[in-house]
This record gives sequence, C-alpha cells and structure tokens, in this order.
Amino acid sequence: MAIPRQPHWGYYMTIKEKMLKAVEELPDDASIEDAMEKLLVLANIERGLAQDNRGETFTHQEVKDKMTDPLRQHPVLKKVVLQEDPAQPLTEEDWPPDTS
Repeated sequence: MAIPRQPHWGYYMTIKEKMLKAVEELPDDASIEDAMEKLLVLANIERGLAQDNRGETFTHQEVKDKMTDPLRQHPVLKKVVLQEDPAQPLTEEDWPPDTS
C-alpha cells in the first residue's frame, strides 16, 4: 500500500501551499500580526531562493571585500562578518562586544 505524500517545506510546494501551511502551523491563539510576520519571513525566504537561483549571491569573501573601512571597525561586524572562520560560532566571550 502506498503512503500518501505529505506536504512539507520542499521545493515542490506552490507559494499558495506554503502560505497556507505557514498559517495552519500558527497556534490557535495567534494574532493577525503573528500571521503577517510568518508570511513576511516566508516572502523573504522565497525572495532569497529566487536570487540564489538567478545567481545573485555573494561569497563570504566578496561581502568582506565590499564592506567599507568604517564598517570594518564596528565591533560586532568584526566578530561576526569578518571572522576568519564564519562557520565557527561566537562564544559568550564575544558578546557583548567591547565598544570602548
């Protein structure tokens, strides 16, 4: 017996299906603002995926190279964006950044 395919957050879903699933996943006491926030996150994800499909992305090094010098001096950006190994998570010692 074949098991019916359950929708999940995959590429085969239409935008309408993703929107309906996002709203259905909200708790019963969710507000309209909660739904709007969830749909806005979904819209931003879809926009990012479309940009990626069009090749409109930057490598980590390209982002570093495009940043202006004043931004490079920002304590948070130094820790997060300009770190040598971006896959390495920040530790408690890194936060809050020293702004003195």
